[in-house]
Formats: sequence, C-alpha cells, structure tokens
Amino acid sequence: MYGKDQWFRVRPILQESFLHTQFAGEHLADWQGFMEGAINTGEEAAEKV
Repeated sequence: MYGKDQWFRVRPILQESFLHTQFAGEHLADWQGFMEGAINTGEEAAEKV
C-alpha cells in the first residue's frame, strides 16, 4: 500500500528504464491492479524497444 500522495512521487521513478531494460506491469498503469493496465504498459514498453 502506498502512503498518501506517495504514488505520484514513486510512479515516474519506477517507469524509468534502467540500462537496456524497460519496465511494465499493472503497478505502473493509471488503472493499477487491473489486467488492462498491464497490457497498456507492456505495449508502451514494447514501443520504446
């Protein structure tokens, strides 16, 4: 569980690539906790590659 307003500070950091690795998953999506969010972030990561 994120603390109050913590999500808005942490999420941009989690979305950053590291070396040649792109991160994706529902935890990085606008609709966190749903399969649609995982698909959306997966597509975004694939486009970056």
